[in-house]
Amino acid sequence: MSITNILNNREIAVAIWLLIVCIWALSKGSVRSSVIGVLRALFAKKIILPVLCMLLYSSLLVIVFEKVGFWDISATKDTILWFFGVAFVMFVNINEVAADENYFRKTIKDYVKMIFILEFIVNLYSFDLAAELVVVPVASFLVVMSAVASLKPEHKQVKSVLDYALGLFGIVVIVFTTSDLTLYQKSD
Repeated sequence: MSITNILNNREIAVAIWLLIVCIWALSKGSVRSSVIGVLRALFAKKIILPVLCMLLYSSLLVIVFEKVGFWDISATKDTILWFFGVAFVMFVNINEVAADENYFRKTIKDYVKMIFILEFIVNLYSFDLAAELVVVPVASFLVVMSAVASLKPEHKQVKSVLDYALGLFGIVVIVFTTSDLTLYQKSD
């Protein structure tokens, strides 16, 4: 199995950009010293023990789901992404559960919306690698700027323009996906 069979072009582009950013960040002395501090904190007993318990629990779920036919080896990438994305973020935000009685309802609603959007845009159609190397940072920049703009009411117009640009990107992906599927069906 090669890396191109496991990851699509968008995921490869994200990995390349993450590697570039990490190399750039680690070339800075202040970042290197901060990373060492973060790693020390991460491997502290009070943090590593709950994380290992969460990892053990997730592993047991995978084993049980495999035994009953709900999981197979092809879901490994998605399981890892879920663990480090959804599960770990929820674990870090566990203190919010006590503060908000509607936490789980809001969280499930937010994650379902996010999953549908991300799965549709990310997995349904992937451009060639060269295009993805351009699209990934541009789309990431738009998403980050939209999130930052949403923090202050006076940036409402900027957020709406950025959201419009993101919607336009989604429409372009839908058009390319539809035309690609149409061409694929005609070739059969």
